[in-house]
Amino acid sequence: MEPTQFRLENNSLYNYIKNQVLPIRFSEHISNESLEYDSSIGGYITNSLMQPSPTSRGRGWVYFDDAIVNGTTVVNVGAEQSSKVSVVGASSYDIDYVNGAIKNPDTTPTSVSYYWNYVSVMMGWPGTTPPSLPLVSILVDYSEKSGFQLGPGVKNTRSVSFHVFATSPEERDDLLESIHDSIHDKTINILDFSDGDYLNYDGTFNTDLSLPLVAISSLYFISTTSRIIYVEDSWTDLNMYRGVVNGTYESLVY
Repeated sequence: MEPTQFRLENNSLYNYIKNQVLPIRFSEHISNESLEYDSSIGGYITNSLMQPSPTSRGRGWVYFDDAIVNGTTVVNVGAEQSSKVSVVGASSYDIDYVNGAIKNPDTTPTSVSYYWNYVSVMMGWPGTTPPSLPLVSILVDYSEKSGFQLGPGVKNTRSVSFHVFATSPEERDDLLESIHDSIHDKTINILDFSDGDYLNYDGTFNTDLSLPLVAISSLYFISTTSRIIYVEDSWTDLNMYRGVVNGTYESLVY
């Protein structure tokens, strides 16, 4: 089924925040964790004791490298990583970035070093069983359509909220500012995900994609705000350090 403009915009926003914005400041490195075979996954896993779990919902191992552009660190989404995951004991293998597993190795792997996403990112509300904090929930909650030219052509105006659930006020403030900076007065490419996402269903990198993905259009944020949320009648850890970045963007369909 051909994806709609709305779905392409959602995917592009999610991947922008998850893979290009947050890994710059909010990825962690683990060195030389031992591996053991897990038949349920069909690969070698670490059984990491790290909290939050590197493979909990919305996280996973980092699958793009960093790059320096004009003196600024950015994420290179033009190719699968070559420096974020390093395996000892095998020279050929597949990486399951979602479950943190080494699959189809040429020999038995013994240990792995990897970068992982410290912040869980999800499209939609986290629900009644959210993953461990910190967490960013992305919600596009309002859409308006209008014409912008004679003949065919639609201008979409949408509002989006980035809800931050953190473990401390410092973490909350850093996440709010990082996300706010990443969308304020920014144009973000709407990418062509019609041939699939960056990862396959089994968590391995989608090598069938032609990278970098083609930008079929773009969205531009025309207004942004950020605020801290205090929930006075809730004593749950989920609501202790909350905030939200709100933005309104426009996109054009010709």
